Amino acid sequence: MVSRRTVVVAGLPVHVFSRIGLGDITGEVAVLFFLHGRQGAARELDGRAESIISQVASKGQSNTELLVVTLVRSLSYRLALGLII
Repeated sequence: MVSRRTVVVAGLPVHVFSRIGLGDITGEVAVLFFLHGRQGAARELDGRAESIISQVASKGQSNTELLVVTLVRSLSYRLALGLII
């Protein structure tokens, strides 16, 4: 099972995928950032992020927990929320 948590960073929704819940991580982490294309959306990468986490988990136990992060990098999104003046 893949855990997905959405957090807001600087007004932008950031989706964090992991094998276990973020609160359960106690050791080292490695982070893979996925940025969508100019006309894309972060949700288009959800399936890929989940697949990567599942594939890494199937390899067995590791000392490092992998996090896959997808985010909206659009200036227009921040403008629509009134975050940039």
